[in-house]
This record gives sequence, C-alpha cells and structure tokens, in this order.
Amino acid sequence: DEFCEFVKSNTEQMREAFASAFSKLKPDPAQPGGTPEPLAAKAGTHGHESRKQQELTTAVMGLICEGLYPASIVDEPTFRALLKAAEPRYELPSRKFFCGKAIPERYGTVREAVLKELADAAWCGVSTDLWRSQTQNRTYVTLSAHFLGRAAPHGLAVGSRCLKTFEVPEENAAETITRVLYEAFIEWGIHTKVFGATTDRNKDLAQACSLLDIPVHMPCLGHTFDVAIRQAFRLPKLGALLGRCAKLVAYFQQSSVAMVMLHEKQRQQNAAPCMLVSNRVAWWGSTLGMLQRLKEQQFAIAGVLLEDTNNHHLMLEAAEWATIEGLVELLQPFKQVAEMLSASKYPTISMVKPLLHMLLNTTLNPKETDPKEISMAKEVIAKELAKTYQESPEIDLFLNVATFLDPRYKRLPFLSTFERQQVEN
Repeated sequence: DEFCEFVKSNTEQMREAFASAFSKLKPDPAQPGGTPEPLAAKAGTHGHESRKQQELTTAVMGLICEGLYPASIVDEPTFRALLKAAEPRYELPSRKFFCGKAIPERYGTVREAVLKELADAAWCGVSTDLWRSQTQNRTYVTLSAHFLGRAAPHGLAVGSRCLKTFEVPEENAAETITRVLYEAFIEWGIHTKVFGATTDRNKDLAQACSLLDIPVHMPCLGHTFDVAIRQAFRLPKLGALLGRCAKLVAYFQQSSVAMVMLHEKQRQQNAAPCMLVSNRVAWWGSTLGMLQRLKEQQFAIAGVLLEDTNNHHLMLEAAEWATIEGLVELLQPFKQVAEMLSASKYPTISMVKPLLHMLLNTTLNPKETDPKEISMAKEVIAKELAKTYQESPEIDLFLNVATFLDPRYKRLPFLSTFERQQVEN
C-alpha cells in the first residue's frame, strides 16, 4: 500500500510538472504571434463576436445567392485565405452547412415573402422569356409575375418577381409550356389572377397563352425591335457591309501592330485612345456599338490602312461610310427607347403606342437624302412594327385604351377621330 501511494504521489507530481512546463510553452492569444481564438468559440460568452460571426456568414450567403456564385466557393483556398486576411478569427462554415441548411432556409424565407406579395395582389400580369443555353444546347423558359403591391403608408408600388425557369423539350413544346405554366400558377396562387401575358412572339408560347385563356397576349416591344432590325440586317447589301465591318474590327483586335498604329493616329488627332468594338453578342445593340465606334474612328482607321499596304482591301469606300452613318442615325432612337423602357420604374404599356407613332412617323419616315440601303431598311422595320401592333384589332385597341388612361397622353393626338371615340366609349 505504501509503495502504491508513493508511485501515485510521484505520478501526480510529474503530471503537474508537465502541465506547468506546457503552459509556459503554449502561446498566449493576447500576445503577438499567438493563435486568435475563433469567433465561433466566443459565441457563448461575447455577443459582439457572435454577431460578427453571423454577419460574415450572412455576407458569404449573399455572395452565393445574390452574386450567383457556386456554393463550392467556400472550399476555394484563395477565398478562404481572403476571409482569413480580413478576419483571422472567423471560422467559415462548410459547404455542407450552406447547401444543407443556410441556402434552403434562405429560399424558404424568400418564397414565403413572395407568396405573401402575390396573395395581397388582386391581379397580375406575367412575362415569359424563351432563351437558349449555348453551352448546354438546351432551351428554357423563364416566368415572371408583375403586380401592384402595397407600399407604406397607404400607397401602391409595382412589384416584379421571377417565379420559375424550366427546360422546354424539342417535341411537344407547346403542351409542355402550357402544363408547366399552369402548375406554376397553381403553386404561386395566381391561377385566377393572371389577366395578361407578354411574350417574345414564340408560337409555342402564344399557343400556351391561348390554351390557358389568358385574356391579353401582348408581344414584347424589345423583342419586336430585335426581329425587325435583324430582318433589315439580312438585306443583301447591308449584310455584306456588316460582314466587311466585322472583318475590319477583327483585324485591329487581332493585330498588335495595327493596334499600336491606331493609337498613334488617335494621338496625332488629339483623340482619346480606344479600341474598336466587335458585334459578337447576338443583339442589334451590339452591332450599333460596333458601327458607332467605326464612325467615330473613321479617319484614324483610314490613316492606318493607308500605311498598311498589306491590308488595303479592308478599307471602306465613301458610300459604305455613308451607309454606316445612316444606320447609326436610324438605330439610335431605337436604343434610346429601349433604354427608357427598361429603366422605367413604372408600367410602360401606356408608352408603347406613342413611341410606335414617333418611330413610324419620324425615325422610319424615308428621306430623299437616304442611301438606298437605308430606305429599304426603314421599310422592312416599319412593316414589321406595323404588322405586330396595328394589324391585330385587339392589341391595337388595348394599347389605345392604356394610353388614354395615362394623363400624359389622354388627348390621343395620334389617333383618328373615329379611333378616339372608340376608346372614349
């Protein structure tokens, strides 16, 4: 027994000696070079550190959900290093936490808020956007709802919410769109509230709206612009000119020598150095940007090509520069209208008819000084706009009534006496 007590006593003394020595070797968190105590470890004792941990986690959630970054970013070493540099005590949760808990909770919160907004709305309109993923080679439709919601203290505010994006198969597209739209209307509680739809004039979407008995089916003005202007771009001589412009831009973008020479010519002309713009994006606004930059840099471009004997064939003729100038003048009002409508915080349906009247009677009105190609382009665009909005009596009357209800256009000066009486009655 005495031997056991002796051994036990020596063992305890040794343990205390090791503990004392280890405590002297362990760095103090308060001293420079010590390991900071994680914010999460302080959550139970210090409210400030707990709030800081939560704020940083919420910020990462915002980056993933609103910044459209994949949840795998939390495993990225450089991202973790960035957070460590910003706040060494912050412990970034795992991807499992974000995917299994945080993101589903955020989705549930946002979904409940949208459901409440739609429940409070007496009626709504929807818009459908059919688009194609070039990387996946698949077609999708995105559904959005637009409504008047409550605003403090007793007013109304326009609300728009994206409700669903779904894939559309190649076969039986109209039936699939109809079924999915109906299910979405039921899911979000708006099946009795949808009184109008704006689409991109796709025949399958139009058939789906008809099968769902949506009272008003309105073609999208922006998409109509795109269709009409693209038809004009396909005119033989305009198409050939745009092809030459694209080759000219590609030459300056791909040749470092040409780029240096262009900047030198710009410096000699006291102009700010800038590169030419390509029209790689499948949108008429991209083509307009290319033509505008060519027009601005016409003399600098000509100066470079005069000195570059190997690329004289890229030089445009005077008639072609005149056509470019005419295209810029023609398309600029369409860009201004598109930007005005997209930037508006209020419903824009009442502006459609006045804007169409302005475009058809001023911008698209042929001039004696127009080059032949510009006159033909104006004719093609005007015909497409008139066919879309004026040849359908239902759409024409609906737009007239919407314009009449807007105090800014109440006098309807662009309508005939019969049309004005039809609207007022």
